[in-house]
Parts: sequence; structure tokens; C-alpha cells
Amino acid sequence: MKMKKLIFIVAITFGLTTLLSTTCKKDEPETPVTCDGFVSASSTGKITSTYCFNALVSYDYVSGESLSLLCRQDGDPIYTCLISVNPIDGPGTYNISSIDQGYVELNVHGDENEFYKSEQGTITITEISSTTIKGTFNVTTVGYYNKATLNVTGSFSM
Repeated sequence: MKMKKLIFIVAITFGLTTLLSTTCKKDEPETPVTCDGFVSASSTGKITSTYCFNALVSYDYVSGESLSLLCRQDGDPIYTCLISVNPIDGPGTYNISSIDQGYVELNVHGDENEFYKSEQGTITITEISSTTIKGTFNVTTVGYYNKATLNVTGSFSM
């Protein structure tokens, strides 16, 4: 009888120890998703999502003239991101509007088949050459067909 009580006490102690040692880490922040691509971005509005554009489609920079960076994120749907500034005078912050020289475009291929072109915001370029580019953007975009608004922020590096 004493052996049964001892086993019962050991089992209860082991169970309580196991239960108390496992904790729910609900209040700890989630580990951010890292992107090793050329453009990392997130959007809110019609589409709330994060993106990692890791396939370089094209990059063209002509000093004093133009910049064009096009990257793709494969999956379903396929997304592409186009960053363009024309004319460009090297590193700096470029305003985006219907009359200014830069834009960011987020394209959704597949069932939605929509593209969101920036209406306002900024593109900040911190480093640029024929082989290197670094910067950030923060834009408000509008869908061509659905007229929905997306706020898109991100960074680019190559």
C-alpha cells in the first residue's frame, strides 16, 4: 500500500513539474520574417501581406537619367515590384505623385490580375551605382482596375 502511495505522489509531482515547466509565450513578439531578396515589402489595405522579391528580373541605372528595378516573388499568385525614378540625380529622397518623377508598382498576376501604381509617397535612395542600389520606399498605391488602395512600404538592396 505504501508503494502505491509513493508511486502516486511521484507521478503527481512529475505531472505538476511538467505542467509548470511548459509555458505559453503568447505575449512574446513573433520573430520577424527575414527576406534575403532584392526587395522586402509589406502592404495594408485591399491586400494585407508581406513580400520577399528574391528574383531579379532587371536592373537599369543610367547616372543622371533613370533608374528601373524590377523584381519578382514566385508563388500563387506571382507578385512583381517595379521601382522607377526618372530623372535621377543620385542618392536622395524622391517624391512620388502624378507629376513627380518616381513610382513604385506592385503587380499581382493570376486570378486577380491587377497592378497597383503609386499615387503619392517617397523613394529614398541611400546608395546607387551601376551594380549597387540601397534604399526604402513608402507609398500609397491605387489599383488600375479595382481602384482599391494599398499602402506599401519596403526596402531594396542589391
